[in-house]
Amino acid sequence: MNLKNIRGLFNQIRDRGFLPSLRKGPTGIGFTLEHYLYLKESNIPMPDFGSIELKSKRIKSNSPITLFTLNRIAWSIPVAEVIKKYGYYDPKRQRYALYCVVKNALNAQGLKLDVTSIEMVNIVDAKDNIVGSWSIGAVRDKIIEKMQALLYVKADSKTKDGVEHFWYKEASILTGLDYNKFFKTLSTGDAFIDIRMHLKPSGAVRNHGTGWRIKPEILESLYTNTIKLEEGN
Repeated sequence: MNLKNIRGLFNQIRDRGFLPSLRKGPTGIGFTLEHYLYLKESNIPMPDFGSIELKSKRIKSNSPITLFTLNRIAWSIPVAEVIKKYGYYDPKRQRYALYCVVKNALNAQGLKLDVTSIEMVNIVDAKDNIVGSWSIGAVRDKIIEKMQALLYVKADSKTKDGVEHFWYKEASILTGLDYNKFFKTLSTGDAFIDIRMHLKPSGAVRNHGTGWRIKPEILESLYTNTIKLEEGN
């Protein structure tokens, strides 16, 4: 799909005004937009438009945006032990879990990101023990694969009769990705990771994927070129 087609399709969606969410919860904005863009939801780690990734946000929300998931982490000890050592017991679900944000400063679980190495992105604990690592090359390759170009859509949101509605008002094509800026945002805490895993009753690990996320106001600064779709024909 070329730029003209994407622009025309977005403007048709924008002109329809508020549309009811097709899914409850925070992911409704993206799921509903994908429906009207004729995209099928997929867990395949590739951009939505072949070479352009789709991201959306509520205009008044400051919730972080998930850029991608990357699970090729080299844990220093077995993952089940990571959960038991650094995680917590969830009495409601009766399981050990490790669901936490890991930034450039120690979190409640005593973990933080260390990006001072020129070769690795490390998770370290309060004693600077390396808990897990990603190679810089693996992270860079994932950014380039997933985020080389971005269709970034912003929507107003309101709730009517208990159903959230979205008006997709603004959209931009972002290109000219500078992945070095992403690594800088990891060091400042503007980007971070979400660890999302727990132990099953059998003792096996359930990992929902390690999300690499960024503050929404920082996202556009990773790119050098912006084309606003609500402008032009």
